[in-house]
Amino acid sequence: VAAAEAGGGAPLTAAELFRKEEAAAEAATDRRASVGMAAVPFHLTPDARAALEAVASGAASLVEVVVGAGETLELAQPPSTDASSVKDSLSALDAPRFVVVKREAKTLFVYYCPDAAPIKAKMTYSTAKATFAALLAEAGVADATTVEVRDAADLDADVAAAAAVVADDRTMTHAANTKPARPGRRSSNRASATRKKFVPSAGVIEGI
Repeated sequence: VAAAEAGGGAPLTAAELFRKEEAAAEAATDRRASVGMAAVPFHLTPDARAALEAVASGAASLVEVVVGAGETLELAQPPSTDASSVKDSLSALDAPRFVVVKREAKTLFVYYCPDAAPIKAKMTYSTAKATFAALLAEAGVADATTVEVRDAADLDADVAAAAAVVADDRTMTHAANTKPARPGRRSSNRASATRKKFVPSAGVIEGI
């Protein structure tokens, strides 16, 4: 806050300070990974891995994972086949968690981290996020779109918006593949049609 005030800007709120620290922690994790340094050894429990594999195969639609003792990533509850309401499906809304949601052809990795959660929990999940994303791919959950949500009231709307992107992309791709008429083609046809409709004047016929 002091740095913000010294620079002439408005003081940062507690939430803004945390997000700044969170971004710095994530950047440090990425740097360690890029140079081959060991990261915090988070790992999936067998039942959590099995649940993610069920999402990959289509047998489950929602999996909720939390950080447990010993840097384990474990199930908060059994996987569900109903992903219609993420908010109503979660076992708790006052603490961070990772949620994998399958909506038709779209798979989402929802990083839910409420602003009111304890700072230590926020930093733990922020550090584990990149590892969990990599473990998703190992479990067969490929190309998952990451959605970050800070307020429980936004969960369902943000998930629905992210899932809808697939339909928009398909529409745009389809439109882009439509072949436009070549420039000048229509004018050429019109000229051709005009020539076909040409009728010699009576004077020309009489002269012949």
